[in-house]
Amino acid sequence: MLCLLLLFLLSPAGRVDPDLTARFDMAGVPGISFAVAQGERLPDDHVKAEPRYRINWKSAPAGFTPIRYRGHVDRVLLSTEGGQPLLVSDGHTVVVTMATDGAIRRWLYFNYLLHAAAADAAGAPCESFAGWPASPVPGARSRGLFVLAVAALWTAFGLGLGHARRLGRARPEAALAFFEAVDRAARGSDTQETARWTQAGFARPLAGLLTLLAAMTFMVGVFFLIQWALSSRIQPFPEADGLWRSTYDTLIVVASLFDMGSGLAAIKYFAEDRVRSPQEALADFQFYLWWSMGQRLVQVTLLGALAVWFLPAGDFAIYAPFVALFGFTGLPALFQAGKNMCAALQRYDYQNVLDIIEQRVLFFLAPIPCILAGRAWGASHPMFGEAFGAALGMGLGTLVSNVLVLLVGYVAVRKLGVPVGPLFLVQFDSRVARKMLLFGGKISIGSEPIFLLKSVESIIIVRMMADFTAWLGVHQLLTGRFIQLYFFTTMFFCGALASISEAWSAHKRHLTQYYISRFMQYGGFVMMLIFSLLAAIGPAFVHALGPQWDRAQPYLWLALVPGLFYAPVWISDQVQQGTGRPGLFLITMGVEQGSRLLLFLVLVPRFQFAGVFMATGLALVIKGVFGWTLNHLTIVPLQVARWQTLGASALVGVVNFALWKAVFTAWMPGSDLAVVLGLGVASGMSIFLGFFVYGLAGGLDTVALQELAQAADMCTFVPTICRTIVRCASLGARLAPWRPGVPALAALAFQEAAELDAATHHR
Repeated sequence: MLCLLLLFLLSPAGRVDPDLTARFDMAGVPGISFAVAQGERLPDDHVKAEPRYRINWKSAPAGFTPIRYRGHVDRVLLSTEGGQPLLVSDGHTVVVTMATDGAIRRWLYFNYLLHAAAADAAGAPCESFAGWPASPVPGARSRGLFVLAVAALWTAFGLGLGHARRLGRARPEAALAFFEAVDRAARGSDTQETARWTQAGFARPLAGLLTLLAAMTFMVGVFFLIQWALSSRIQPFPEADGLWRSTYDTLIVVASLFDMGSGLAAIKYFAEDRVRSPQEALADFQFYLWWSMGQRLVQVTLLGALAVWFLPAGDFAIYAPFVALFGFTGLPALFQAGKNMCAALQRYDYQNVLDIIEQRVLFFLAPIPCILAGRAWGASHPMFGEAFGAALGMGLGTLVSNVLVLLVGYVAVRKLGVPVGPLFLVQFDSRVARKMLLFGGKISIGSEPIFLLKSVESIIIVRMMADFTAWLGVHQLLTGRFIQLYFFTTMFFCGALASISEAWSAHKRHLTQYYISRFMQYGGFVMMLIFSLLAAIGPAFVHALGPQWDRAQPYLWLALVPGLFYAPVWISDQVQQGTGRPGLFLITMGVEQGSRLLLFLVLVPRFQFAGVFMATGLALVIKGVFGWTLNHLTIVPLQVARWQTLGASALVGVVNFALWKAVFTAWMPGSDLAVVLGLGVASGMSIFLGFFVYGLAGGLDTVALQELAQAADMCTFVPTICRTIVRCASLGARLAPWRPGVPALAALAFQEAAELDAATHHR
């Protein structure tokens, strides 16, 4: 018995774990068994593609580890590029002569590779990847369930639309009642800060910025902690990020196309029309809501059909389940409606808080239970595997996140006293639809290249790099997680749309210029602050994520530099949209994305992965110069305070970077968790430090300090932190060796703001 045991341990078959045994059972063909070689591991090498197996070899892991095999070999079924066998046929046995742990087993084609090799060894025909019963892509049953689900959804939508149209005809006074309720809620507030939100001026978007930054003082630490937990503990598989996030980033181009810019159009026209025509303002938002629901159903139908009928037969069959899932994650079609209503009402405090909850908290927290459940499910189903289950959990988590965002948005608008019922009536006509889609369509077409080029980035990585799912995961870490700190501020810049639209439509030219000047000033300051922080702490953060992400380290600075140009580029977009110049926006976006595509073609072949970030940064510079030249010549002349916008902001960046780089160089905690907690503290302190240094450097004039004080009094969320930020800025300004002069535009802008208030309140 002992001899038999020793023979078993030393035999080529060795010991096989239960998961691998289950995979062998799935992959087997009659007359062929599997065995695993035991022996010396050889250096990693790339696999040599075998076209007869009909596998997308570009999706294979970068390194296969051969095992030295000295047994009998009839045929080599698969080998490395260096000639080392990975799968061999030994009579009626397929011997696996490679290590099967790690990324190899997470590869979605691994099970099918075993099956194809077994069929090859037996001389039997092999089904396609999609036709193999154990394939993880949609099959005949999925097609039947999809048809039933889509039919039920379209039926419910049609019945709801008909009922809303009948109610809309029966309530012609709905708009007047709606705005009376909104105005009554604002006037009836017993807090002075709420009443000030009805007054024009830069204090409104500035209060939104203070609310945002106050939340960031503690939310950034939470964000880093979530990212650390996600990337190192909860979802440590770059392949899973490559499966779901690359699908999401690629197909968001479809979502943008079908949305037709309806959300931006609703914000713009609601802000304009509520002064002159309340009925049309309400109709604008009604059209946006119903259009959102309808176009989402169209997406579900088309993407689902693509996923269950056509995609499984192609080279990218492994993405079929995630394409279908992407369509269904958009079914809570109105999850952005609450935030857009707050933007249209210019309640930037609520808008910014909702954006943080949606994009920086729920977007990452909500998927966690789904990811953990998906990993457990995948681990117990070898047909799919743990990485596939994690990717599936990420997609389901996006659906859960959208549902929760919808609920939070509903609570927010009800808190503001907005009646929800009238928003769902159908009182718009074809004229409103044409107006909304004509404006929004141009914005959508102009924005489409952004999402299209995101898809191109993914395609370039897929086509040019081995182990592309892992590299897509690294790209997602850098662009979708690490530099997300820049995108905490997007709602501040988006707030320029409603403010500029309201001022421009009322012919308040000086007020428009003043808004632009202040948005440029604070936008440049905040972006420089974030850049300096991430540049200082980024290496420590990526190191704390674990060795599987180490390949991201050389690209940190390249990923960060484009953020320095976000502020002028985003503000230019809002100016063109807010002044009703979607044609200019379309031209500017065409220049940016055309330049970016050309730079991809030039830089990526030479610099590979680094070329993607280099092309992005250079294209942003080109867009900023071109866009502001057009704005200056055709809309309003650009007037900015150079020192306050550039010089003082740069000084803040230098001080902030030097401080935190020195701290994390001299003191590095022993555990990864302690590093992440330290980064959270640094992030929060940077905001207070930044405002102090900004004031000390002469970045704040007398009017700016007054606006900051007024904005702090308007903050309804975390008001104590908002006031503390303003006190830091005021202290720095008092200690400053000099203070800049008040912008010449200020007096004229304040006069026009008063005139705009009088017109609005008269209505």
